[in-house]
Amino acid sequence: MATCLDVITYALRLARVTASGASPSAAETADGLACLQSMYDSWLANGMFGKLEDVYLTVNDTAQEGKRYLLAAGITLTEPTTIPAEDSADGSERQPRDLSIYESLTSTGTRTVRLYDRTGWVNLLGLASSDIAPLSGRAAMGLAATLATSGAFCAMFGDTATMNPDVRALANTFKAGLSYKLGSTRDRTASEYF
Repeated sequence: MATCLDVITYALRLARVTASGASPSAAETADGLACLQSMYDSWLANGMFGKLEDVYLTVNDTAQEGKRYLLAAGITLTEPTTIPAEDSADGSERQPRDLSIYESLTSTGTRTVRLYDRTGWVNLLGLASSDIAPLSGRAAMGLAATLATSGAFCAMFGDTATMNPDVRALANTFKAGLSYKLGSTRDRTASEYF
């Protein structure tokens, strides 16, 4: 898995902002991190990881996929390691679905968004350049290409008209892989016949 700095460095190279082998400046790193965070934020806002159901908690509980928890003062929300299986009569459990999320907001205004990325929960807010970049374990260069072609990155670092078409293709392949995988984050639904 790649750090946020690795993804930003790859994106700057793919966009031909920095030369191969060159390290980004502190300003480029800060701007790239803002663009990376903006990309994750826009994915969340646009429902890429599914819609969230609002839940107001007044007692301590364990988080569930697809929920946005509003926590009363003094309430603790525990991160789940397993989830109760939907169709199980025996109370069996399963691991959280890949690319599922949950969000929490405390009474003091602290917001947390966690994404299940294959094997564990990762933070999607307040990323630092040394943090592991969410989704980078799937394809660090694909994530970097997606960043390089994102609106915020293009606005910050210039027009992508001269960008290699293979970069756009790599970004599209990465995003398509996420879109196909998102079917696994949805609850099963029963078919209705008329």
